[in-house]
Amino acid sequence: MSQLFRAAAVVLAIAVVAFGAGYLYRDSRHVDARIVTADSCSAMYDGSGTCMVDGIGYGIPVHVEWTDSMGALNDGSDPACLPPLTSATGLRVAVAWVWVGDVGTAYVFWIDCRDEPTRSPGVVFGAGR
Repeated sequence: MSQLFRAAAVVLAIAVVAFGAGYLYRDSRHVDARIVTADSCSAMYDGSGTCMVDGIGYGIPVHVEWTDSMGALNDGSDPACLPPLTSATGLRVAVAWVWVGDVGTAYVFWIDCRDEPTRSPGVVFGAGR
């Protein structure tokens, strides 16, 4: 066996192992994201909350990005269409399952406030603390 053939075989073996390791690592950590119309969303006193989509609760973090009625992206403030201690239906939201191995967590990472939702004050579980 020539040295050139051995060197090519070693390089090919390393490439196959590196590809396989990268594929397995990518497969253990991934995000499944989509934009949907939520069945309902509720905001707590601190701005965090939950959006229900097809029976699954997606958590809204305190600092969530949102688009206002003028189309501007906002970050770090309460969404105008979902102020604290309110509920709304018909909001378009970007939701994601974030997976690490076999463990997944559901998040809302963007809220679309370009269209006015139907809001209900005071229908938030855990409010009043």
